[in-house]
Amino acid sequence: ITLVFCTLLMGCYSYECNELKNANRVNLNNLKLGMTKTKVIQIMGESTCENSFTNPIGQKWIFESATNPYRNEILQSKENTFEILYYLTDIQKDDNAITDDELTPLVFDGGVLIGWGRAFLNVKIQKYELRIR
Repeated sequence: ITLVFCTLLMGCYSYECNELKNANRVNLNNLKLGMTKTKVIQIMGESTCENSFTNPIGQKWIFESATNPYRNEILQSKENTFEILYYLTDIQKDDNAITDDELTPLVFDGGVLIGWGRAFLNVKIQKYELRIR
């Protein structure tokens, strides 16, 4: 009886965002400089994930969700405008919050991939004195 009761209390956890994170890490290996934004989005995918808990009576609580890309932004200098797409590729803390250090930026200039990764983005920000628009 105790085993049955404990099983009912446990419910069901779903960790879809771990699958998305892993897929994004694999897909980064298929990117090449010079690809169009459309091609990159095709490779990376446009899926959504939910980490959730469903209790024994069917109530579902979503405690984390993400989309591909997770977010985007425009960075602009006097002469250049870059578009940045951010993808979930890491989970630093199990705190149900997606933070910048868990995202990989993909940097586009004129719709063409020119690089990716936090280090690459930081170099561009310093070189061009970029600001968020």
